[in-house]
Amino acid sequence: MNKENRSKLLVVDDEPFNVELMEGHLCPDYEIITAYSGEEALDKIPSEDPDMILLDVMMPDMNGFEVCKIIKSDVNTRFIPIVMVTALSEREDKIRGIEAGADDFLTKPINKEELIARVRSLLRIKYMHDALLKSEKNFRELNEKLEASVIERTAELNAKNKDLEAFTYSIAHDLRGPLRHMGGYSDIIINKYKDLLPEDALEYLEKIRKGSVYMGVLNDEFLELLEIGLKELVIRPVELNKVIDEVISNFESSNADREIKWNIDRLPEVECDRDLIRIVMEKLISNSLKYTRDIKHPVIEILPLSDKRPGFIIRDNGIGFDMKYHDKIFDGFSRLQLKDDYEGTGIGLAIVHMIIKNHTGRVWAQAQVNKGATFYVEL
Repeated sequence: MNKENRSKLLVVDDEPFNVELMEGHLCPDYEIITAYSGEEALDKIPSEDPDMILLDVMMPDMNGFEVCKIIKSDVNTRFIPIVMVTALSEREDKIRGIEAGADDFLTKPINKEELIARVRSLLRIKYMHDALLKSEKNFRELNEKLEASVIERTAELNAKNKDLEAFTYSIAHDLRGPLRHMGGYSDIIINKYKDLLPEDALEYLEKIRKGSVYMGVLNDEFLELLEIGLKELVIRPVELNKVIDEVISNFESSNADREIKWNIDRLPEVECDRDLIRIVMEKLISNSLKYTRDIKHPVIEILPLSDKRPGFIIRDNGIGFDMKYHDKIFDGFSRLQLKDDYEGTGIGLAIVHMIIKNHTGRVWAQAQVNKGATFYVEL
């Protein structure tokens, strides 16, 4: 990564050893700023302008909860994700952190892989947030300059901007806090008062907890959908078979106990965005793996399109679906299978549809109930 383009992380901890540990884990990919007290951190934020803060909870004079609350209450401070780093394990402490405005938590001792994964996830959300604010500002400036002859175009851009803004804020921000509260408080009640509550009340609470987890997954997939919609395509020649091999390799460990027959033909080299086409293949192959789960002898085929057209076919002998619902399968708000029978949110195929549409291509499917499904992707 270009040093000038590295994200800037502020690590706040009164223990130099902890600061050096996190700095060692993160400095290869990020620019690290350090502070050894809450006061020092607050002094550095205006001048250093960090992209994220890793904030220790237990510090003298001013603890992490107080520092977090001050940062989040400052309306002049841009959105900075805060990860609270704590040796505390009580749920009440996490609730206190959420109420102070924390975006995520890490428990000591720090696990390097977990630390890096959480930093990457929150930075992605942060940059999407910043991009949307910048987009909103650009649209507003553009609208001020437009003449009467482009009023219709102005209205269209405003509508798209408002839809995008409403979608992002409702999913990425408005839902994150309430979902954490639902899951956190449900956990507290279940564990603290399980001996006092009747069995049916505990069942209801468990349903609330599971529902909050499901909504969290749904929220993450909406974020993925939004991120893909904003991404500029990087078109280059791509060998589809190499991408297929990588995708299947990633699914091997989670399907090690299954005897799946793979029939993979030679696919063409195509001009496309490699990262996005990989996501398409991951979603479609994941679907095939999921819906052949109860099939005794599952078969998944990956074939070229006829007439040497750029694209591919993914076919399975799973449960299939009724073709009268064909138009709904690429709708992010529809699922043809019962949620209790097969995990997932139904957004995966909406992501596939968006990616292929952005490639000016098309995706469609053919299927029969209990006789499998075939997905066609043409670029």
